[in-house]
Amino acid sequence: SFNNVNTFISYSKGYKNGGINQSHLISQNNRFYNPEYTKNLELGIKYKNKSVQGSFTYFYILRENQQLFLSDQI
Repeated sequence: SFNNVNTFISYSKGYKNGGINQSHLISQNNRFYNPEYTKNLELGIKYKNKSVQGSFTYFYILRENQQLFLSDQI
């Protein structure tokens, strides 16, 4: 029966500031970096009765201007 089923959906947006790289090893052209934005979607369903339970969740993240930390070992 549908009394044993829960569904859900979630949508959110994320933001991370841009900035300036402080390392002297990075060229002047690459010192500044843009903000990172995300759009996040989550869909799910849960089912439970006396003998069986289960769930399924789907996540999707769309990233723009992803920021990565890179390291040079000297």
